Amino acid sequence: MPQPGVQITLKHFYVLDWICQLDSEDD
Repeated sequence: MPQPGVQITLKHFYVLDWICQLDSEDD
C-alpha cells in the first residue's frame, strides 16, 4: 500500500495538470 505522501503528490500533480489545461482553454 503506497504511502499517503505519495498519493497526495500524485493528486496534487494531477490537479496542477488540470489547471494548466483550463488555462490553455481560457487562452
